[in-house]
Amino acid sequence: MNQKIEEMLKDFNHRISMCALQKDFTYLNSIIEKKADLDFVNDSLGQKANKQSVANALHRKANRSDMDEILATKADSQEVKGITASIENKTDFQQYDDLMRMLDSKTDRHELEVLKQDLVTKVHRHDHDLLMV
Repeated sequence: MNQKIEEMLKDFNHRISMCALQKDFTYLNSIIEKKADLDFVNDSLGQKANKQSVANALHRKANRSDMDEILATKADSQEVKGITASIENKTDFQQYDDLMRMLDSKTDRHELEVLKQDLVTKVHRHDHDLLMV
């Protein structure tokens, strides 16, 4: 009978050791509470990107070859510095206007030719008059 009691005691201890303790239940409860709610998961899945939105986003994305082409046509800093220096050294409008007024007030080439012919004629007359005296 002692042996039977011992076997029952062993079996009882074995069954007790296999049973979950309160701390195990607490641990499992905390894990379950941390799990996502089914409605939350469904909402999250509803908000994920679908194939159409991904395709639209990729379509709007800059193409590498287009970007390389654009970058190849951009002005480098040396060109910009050269242009800036040219702009800083250009004649201002006041100087340009003054020069244009001066050119407008000068006699044109045709008037000079007529004047030159008159002078030549007068010189010939003067030489002729001197020779005649």
